[in-house]
Amino acid sequence: MGIHSIHALVGSIDLRQATRYHIYWWITYNLWAASQNRELEFDTNDIAIIKLLTQVNETIIPALVSFDDNSNLVGLDAVIAGWGKLTDGLNPNILHTVNVRIISRDDCETIAYRVVQRYVYISERYLCTLAEPYALINSGDSGGPLIFGSFILGVNQGTCPRTGTIIDIRKANLHCGVDYYRMFINDL
Repeated sequence: MGIHSIHALVGSIDLRQATRYHIYWWITYNLWAASQNRELEFDTNDIAIIKLLTQVNETIIPALVSFDDNSNLVGLDAVIAGWGKLTDGLNPNILHTVNVRIISRDDCETIAYRVVQRYVYISERYLCTLAEPYALINSGDSGGPLIFGSFILGVNQGTCPRTGTIIDIRKANLHCGVDYYRMFINDL
């Protein structure tokens, strides 16, 4: 799939009503790190910077990227957004959001232990969230934002712990905090 076959959809929570913007270029964290001769700490870095071919309509106000340390975000009430599969197995055309609370890494590791009965290390680059009633990141939600007000705090990754069963109400949501990628984002 080439860069010209991918579009950014902007301006609507309904995929059918969004404006399509062509992508001028993109660079992934891994490519940037290689160009900077930086050793990768993690094999998977599911984050990229995209430059659009044309400017977005001035009525669109982009979210800001937060560079707060992940430990300072614990206890915040935030929102996750995505177009992931619903409980009926279908993918929606409307963006879905859910209110969540950011929990500590220790609490996340405890939750993971209860599910798999062994210690699961959660890296400092990750944020974990819970919703009441439960709501879990599903297929199609990965890459979506974890938001607090007008700030992007993280990028949806999946559920924790990672097991063969996605929907397990004992799990937490896992997000990669944007603070870890601060140098990458600021450089571009």
